[in-house]
Amino acid sequence: MNTHTKLYKAGTHLFYQGDRSRELYILQSGRVKIYIKVGDKKLDLAILTKNAVLGEMALIDGKPRSASAIACEDTQAIIVDTDFFNKRISGVPSWYISLIKTTCEKIRKANSRLEIIKTKNRFYNIFIVLKYLFIKYGKKSDNQITMIEADKTIQQLMFILSESYASVSKALDILQRNNIIEIKDKNILLISELKLNELCAYLKNKFRKFYEKTQEIPPQIKKLIISIHDLCYSKQNNNLEKPEISKEDMLIALEKCQLKDNYLEAINKLKELSLIEIQKTEETQKEQKEKLLDGQKFIIVPENFFKIYLYCYYKDMVEII
Repeated sequence: MNTHTKLYKAGTHLFYQGDRSRELYILQSGRVKIYIKVGDKKLDLAILTKNAVLGEMALIDGKPRSASAIACEDTQAIIVDTDFFNKRISGVPSWYISLIKTTCEKIRKANSRLEIIKTKNRFYNIFIVLKYLFIKYGKKSDNQITMIEADKTIQQLMFILSESYASVSKALDILQRNNIIEIKDKNILLISELKLNELCAYLKNKFRKFYEKTQEIPPQIKKLIISIHDLCYSKQNNNLEKPEISKEDMLIALEKCQLKDNYLEAINKLKELSLIEIQKTEETQKEQKEKLLDGQKFIIVPENFFKIYLYCYYKDMVEII
């Protein structure tokens, strides 16, 4: 069969995740969404438009589709099947084809390894913070199972850890497949508190070195970290990757913790712990001296800040992490 053009109506799939179809698609018009399914949820990966090519790896190596493709609107695509492709490359040296296939295999393996590495670093944090959210916000259902709102929790995890929706959803899917949680009726149910405790106990060793330095944090600085979190987090947009602490909130937190007179030492300690970044504004040195903290912006480093905050807020948390 030669190449041919096909019109896909909006909402029509070009292929599904797991399919063994081997056609390649070249978009001539319209838009196509690429997504994967994790549990019952669909996670959007990309939107492709005119001249985009999709399905090329399955055409070359014959492996199942790693994602699904659906037309967002009426979309026209040129379809290249394996017969046509093989005929077109019939004059190409066999070593070159082997090279292409080997490259595809290496890409798939590299993606797999990267996913494992990301899982080790990212999912651990997500599991830990999820337990914290169950402790802080969990409510008992009629049958005494602890539950929290799904959408709100996902947004909190994304905001606290600067993670993508896809990463958070994958982590939740792992817990769901292992019967630790269940996502049902817009809630996340804690099915096995024991399993989650055991998981977090295992993760404790992964973060022990990080938490060793929290032992050296003075009590007033610990209070400052809690105060900054409460003031900042309650006001921030959940989509911000690095939430900014306003000068006013920083002053309130410093005063609340009786650190206003020693504000430079306190702020330097936060910076030393890599909890905040300081950015200078365009104000002059003279203007900065006239008012406390003028000329500076304070940016939270979420991946560090929240781990320390957990330790400071909940004294036993270090024992379950």
